Amino acid sequence: MPPSKARDDELYDPRMAQVPALAERTSASLDRRELLYQNRSTRSSSRRGAARLSLEEIREVYRIDEVLALPPPRQIGLFDDLLTSGAHFRAAKDLLLARFPEVPMTGIFLARCLH
Repeated sequence: MPPSKARDDELYDPRMAQVPALAERTSASLDRRELLYQNRSTRSSSRRGAARLSLEEIREVYRIDEVLALPPPRQIGLFDDLLTSGAHFRAAKDLLLARFPEVPMTGIFLARCLH
């Protein structure tokens, strides 16, 4: 899952993209790609009291990195640090399913926010 900051933002945090790299060290068959990115930075949804982005607002900023889209993945695992409302996962899943309709997809989250 892309972080809330775009790749060119000084606050961009690539840590979640690095998590699958740890698994890749033990499995040579793991195909790790950052298929999704944000075309601009947004406010973080995980901060207490922060106004959350709507599903439509998230969809507006998510893009597929077409340079990395080929060959098509056989499976997609979306890694994220925190599941807050599920909107980011839903936006990512919808975008990726539109591009790769036959590919099985799973969400993997390190924590869940309790409201």
